[in-house]
Order: sequence, then C-alpha cells, then structure tokens
Amino acid sequence: MSLQPDSGAKALFKSFFTFGAMQIALWFVAGTAIWFLSRWIPLWMLAAGIVLIVAAMLVFGNPQDPKKRADMLKDISPPK
Repeated sequence: MSLQPDSGAKALFKSFFTFGAMQIALWFVAGTAIWFLSRWIPLWMLAAGIVLIVAAMLVFGNPQDPKKRADMLKDISPPK
C-alpha cells in the first residue's frame, strides 16, 4: 500500500512529526525551566504563576471582535 499525496495517513504522520515533535520539545524546555526555577522559587508559586499566565492568555488572547472571530472560524467546517 503506497501513500498517496492526499492520503489521510500521510497527513496524520506529517502532522505528528511536525506538531508532536514540537510539543515534546516544548514540554522538555518547560520542564527543565520549572525544575531549574524550583530550586529558588517554591513550586506552589510557580504553579500559581503558570495558572495566571494561562488565564491571561485565555482572557486577552480571545478575539472579542466578531469579525476577527468569524475570520478565524471560516475555515472550520461543521461535522457531517
């Protein structure tokens, strides 16, 4: 069985090796940074900081302008 250019399996493998490897690298860097910082900063402070950063990203990173939201969602097709 050969993988055609538009094959779903090929797209899945490409997606995994692109985003999966990126995510593994990101978690490795983040884990190393947290381990390094935890020598001087208590873990509960680091955890609270991470939660606050994620909350700020969710609040301020969400486009409230309906036009921007429509532009972001125009490529998403509903399930059939």
